Amino acid sequence: MLVNASAWACFDKENYDESLPLFQAVVDDRTNRTPGEIADACFGLGRIHLTKGDILLSIQHLIVALKHDKTFHAAYSYLGDIYLSQRSGVPAIENYGHAVAYDPTNMVYRQKLINVVSTMVYKKINPTLKGILTESLEFDELDFTAFGNSWLSFVKADPLIAPLYKLSRHKTFSAFKKGLGALPHINGLIEPFFLMGLGKFVIPDPDFERLCTYLRRYILEAVSEDRSVFSDLEDMDLMSCALLSYCFYTDYVFCVSDEETALVENLRTKVEASDGHALTKLACLGCYVPLGTLKNAAKIAKGLSGGDHVSQIPKTQIEEYLEQQEIKKNIPAMTKILGENSQTVQGQYEEFPYPRWRSCAKDRVNDEIEGHLKGAKANILVAGCGTGKEAVQLAYVFPDAQITAVDLSLTSLAYAIHRVQALGITNIQFMHGDTMQLGEVSERFDYIVSMGGLHHMKDPEAGWKVIMGLLKPQGLMRVALYSGHARWAINDARKVISDKNIGSDANAIRGFRENISQHLKYKPTQNIENFLDYYKLPECRDLLFHVQEHQFDLLQIKSILDEFGLEFLQFYLPQGDIEKYTKRNKDDPDATNLENWAKYEAKNKDLFASIYTFWCKKTA
Repeated sequence: MLVNASAWACFDKENYDESLPLFQAVVDDRTNRTPGEIADACFGLGRIHLTKGDILLSIQHLIVALKHDKTFHAAYSYLGDIYLSQRSGVPAIENYGHAVAYDPTNMVYRQKLINVVSTMVYKKINPTLKGILTESLEFDELDFTAFGNSWLSFVKADPLIAPLYKLSRHKTFSAFKKGLGALPHINGLIEPFFLMGLGKFVIPDPDFERLCTYLRRYILEAVSEDRSVFSDLEDMDLMSCALLSYCFYTDYVFCVSDEETALVENLRTKVEASDGHALTKLACLGCYVPLGTLKNAAKIAKGLSGGDHVSQIPKTQIEEYLEQQEIKKNIPAMTKILGENSQTVQGQYEEFPYPRWRSCAKDRVNDEIEGHLKGAKANILVAGCGTGKEAVQLAYVFPDAQITAVDLSLTSLAYAIHRVQALGITNIQFMHGDTMQLGEVSERFDYIVSMGGLHHMKDPEAGWKVIMGLLKPQGLMRVALYSGHARWAINDARKVISDKNIGSDANAIRGFRENISQHLKYKPTQNIENFLDYYKLPECRDLLFHVQEHQFDLLQIKSILDEFGLEFLQFYLPQGDIEKYTKRNKDDPDATNLENWAKYEAKNKDLFASIYTFWCKKTA
């Protein structure tokens, strides 16, 4: 709604002092202007004052804009941005919610709402907000990675579901089963917000995992006895398929009792003996084993109905698995996989591709550091791309770039290629190769990203030197390395795993997790249970059971950067964390002094709990 083309033209050219009086003239001439025109001019004034740093005046103009046009969704979104920048989460949510309500097809608004909601937990449910979030769960393009804790708080606050969640505190299945039978109804299990959340994100909560484990066994027993736990058979399909989604998404991390194993084997025998089965039985089996691995998987998928029915969940899982097996056969090789360590690490990721993902952030960019690559047709290398999530995030930000993504694991690459094809992304070339052998490649890159490979090499510094040799002069690099300080609890766990000779196969990982409190003290247990990676099998293998892991401290990293002629630019951290650092280190306003950071981390040992992630630049 551009009522003053000249004012907006000046604004777009960043000539704010010229555009301001033009917008103000419209506001002053109210008697001859429509409400929509005045709203548009106030919106312009609000944005100008925001660029000038006058937040209060910006808010005032945006509020006036909304008084003249209550449907002005862009104004709501900008207000949400401002409140969020001031760490005022509740008004940010309210304004993003209004933006979505008045423009429900705008995925940017929805993503902003999800992002801020994900930072909070709730003791009471706002029905309007819950409705918008439930609707948003239908969109596969939205990123819900961090939504698990917030979603769970809604579950705990819902009077329909809360009694079911409380049953997770029972330490035995028999006690859970008795408690479930005493409830007047279990309708909370088919509540849309609950069902649609399963399989969209990880819920990092041991009690919730126990609830899912119990529910899975409860449904298995019902299926084995040919009975339903709901009066409506369609509800049984809905619940079992939703649980199937979560079990598949977490790669079957839940423990399985001996009693379940016998029932599962019997059910598998029946399913593999016939191509047509009741949906609940098929979904129940899929809660324990990947359906794509069944002998008759292709025939089962072909027989499942089309459309939007929940049968698409097992059908899609089977088809995607089979398609990925075909993709593996035709992935081009960039280098050979040489050396015992590379082959051992490759073996881990062939068995446990890492990570499984469905969507990712589309705006993960630091404009100050990476912005010069936009529109520059940059040549980008992702060394150790895994299942491709990092490469896809780069493709969203730099659609004109040519991205080469290399990994040891064909299984991981097949997953990556399949996801990229589904998303319609065309500027990524996935290659099979060993980062240590990339020195033989003649191509040079503007930007190299290595977010998970260096610390799993036999000699991380040698690997880093190899990829640095592929960087153009003044080229940019984004690197991630594990912090020895931050991984104190993980190191406690790894020591126990080594001392007790605990294996790293799926059953050994499940067994360790089931008895973690017997292996570790309370504090390290609590620390580990806060990691999202703990709640998915391949990620847990990577977190606690990796065949090769090196850790660093910031002084080591500084030494390597100096040796390689790399300039440290910035950590990838929330702005609030950087501001806390600069307040305590006023002599380092750019937050680039790694010696100061090392001292700061010593007092804040969980600051880099996930990983050190930083940008650096080739200086020569």
